[in-house]
Amino acid sequence: MLDPRGRKEIMRTISDIQSKNELSLITITHDLQEVVQAERVIVMNNGKVWDEATPRDIFAKKDELRKIGLDVPFVAVLADELIKSGIIIENEPLNHDELLEELWTLHSKM
Repeated sequence: MLDPRGRKEIMRTISDIQSKNELSLITITHDLQEVVQAERVIVMNNGKVWDEATPRDIFAKKDELRKIGLDVPFVAVLADELIKSGIIIENEPLNHDELLEELWTLHSKM
């Protein structure tokens, strides 16, 4: 429940400590940006493990996540809409840079 600046500071500090000391960190969050940065995600639903996978694999299950009341990153929703309109997205993007890379790769092949 930190303000955006405080959250960035704490995440940067944690990341620095992890990289210097080869530590694992377990966090509990609803913040999609934090989830995207994780190596592994455990999704809980009604007190039970619903799924455990990489963020990319978790967010690929958009409809199932919505059914249990969770959201997906905007970039994943945008990628879905692009796919529906006929644009080929080969890899599920987790952030804007990855989506841009997908679109650039597609454009380069044309």
